[in-house]
Amino acid sequence: MSESRALVRARAIEQRSPHNRLVTLVLCWFLGVLGVHRFYVGKVGTGLLMLFTGGGFGVWWMIDFIMLLLGRFRDSEGRVMGPPQIVYETPVAPKQLSSHEPELEPLSKADTDWDDEVMRDPLEDKFDELEKELRK
Repeated sequence: MSESRALVRARAIEQRSPHNRLVTLVLCWFLGVLGVHRFYVGKVGTGLLMLFTGGGFGVWWMIDFIMLLLGRFRDSEGRVMGPPQIVYETPVAPKQLSSHEPELEPLSKADTDWDDEVMRDPLEDKFDELEKELRK
């Protein structure tokens, strides 16, 4: 029997920030009460607010630190400091054969003996994993 393989497409729905996440994390940990990490990423208004409120009374800077650890903290332009969120598009169903197009016969086991590990595409396993994840 022939096995059809769907082409899975992925696209990022977020842009990644050019600011260094590790630098921002260290600034947040040591100087987060002063809002220095917010100045670094261009959020001057909220940085001043953190400066005058002692890091949001000691709570706001901790929330920022956790968001940085999770990779969900954003810079002043809304770009994420961690890896961008990836969306996998569902494969398009194959078009139906018209009545005048002949249907191909499936390959027999003897015809697929040449399909060994040497000729196997290394990305096929990755696509198989992605396809299994999409079906869950």
